[in-house]
Amino acid sequence: MSEGKVEKALFEETAIHYPRSAAAETTGTRNAKYRIKEIEAEIKRIKKRRRKWQEAFANDVITLEELRERTQEDREREELLKAELELIPQTAAPPRISRDELIEALKNLRYVWKRASRQERKEMIRGIFSRLVVDKEPGGSYKSVIIKDFDLA
Repeated sequence: MSEGKVEKALFEETAIHYPRSAAAETTGTRNAKYRIKEIEAEIKRIKKRRRKWQEAFANDVITLEELRERTQEDREREELLKAELELIPQTAAPPRISRDELIEALKNLRYVWKRASRQERKEMIRGIFSRLVVDKEPGGSYKSVIIKDFDLA
């Protein structure tokens, strides 16, 4: 696959497909937010249950030993949930640019691209994309290629 074919695919509006990875990132962010809500809800349930154990002890429904066992189980579960919560990224991913914005930026880039050296072009590509997947057009040969997927840097 020649550089010229990749360049052509890069600058042709019809060759650029909205990246699945951007959709996956949005979904991942959505899933992270959902999991955070789940964890916070479970922590609230644990605290509520702990109060019930204390009330049950105060009303002589359970023994002190039973209270200790049950609150210890809840405390351990709460600590695990809090640890998981700390591992989930709290900030949303930076907004991704839309397909149309990318196409417009690439059109403007074409002017600079024509005047850049081979090394400068490589640096521009590395600066724009952290990942770039190039493939042949469906049903075609490598005479025409498409940008199948990408992640912006």
